Amino acid sequence: MKVTCNELLMNMKVTYNELVMHMKVTCNELVMNMKVTCNELVMNMKVTCNELVMNMKVTCNELVMNMKVTCNELDDEHEVTCNELIMNMKVTCNELVMNMKVTCNELVMNMKVTCNELVMNMKVTCNELVMNMKVTYNELVIHMKVTCNELVITMKVTCNELVMNMKVTCNELVMNMKVTCNELVMNMKLTCNELVMNMKLTCNELVMNMKVT
Repeated sequence: MKVTCNELLMNMKVTYNELVMHMKVTCNELVMNMKVTCNELVMNMKVTCNELVMNMKVTCNELVMNMKVTCNELDDEHEVTCNELIMNMKVTCNELVMNMKVTCNELVMNMKVTCNELVMNMKVTCNELVMNMKVTYNELVIHMKVTCNELVITMKVTCNELVMNMKVTCNELVMNMKVTCNELVMNMKLTCNELVMNMKLTCNELVMNMKVT
């Protein structure tokens, strides 16, 4: 008979679910050819959000935009990782943190998102990375495009903390950072003697580069 799926639903005691289960009608056809929204499929049928994404021409983004499904529910209830949300959906890292139960740390640990990308693309300062995440000063320097000097200038990190908490020698502070020998003595708990003992500085260099008579 010339009976459409829509007519079956409207005029007969046939549910959406029965159409999919007993008839050669895919979920996708229901959406494409019938006046059935994705939301109705999830609400009224035994179709999970995950099945919508896997078996239908419905992107994760469409699920969020057109359905009463939050990004957080997508992550919790189906096989969609945070990374897939970013890759396949118009969801920025920042939105994940702001709108979802995803910490900055989880973004770094479970996703293909580097600490550096967090700083560059998100409203997250280096300082917040250290304070709120399991990221040490050393990791900031090693894994991120953040120089020791930026740590001192941009963050509330003293030269002393750099030496104490990071794998940064006094010598590296002078060589790689805009920190003079004099500043090392003035701002850090380092004596002139320690400068000579722990750094590749001769007595003559101490006199030349520092205010030491």
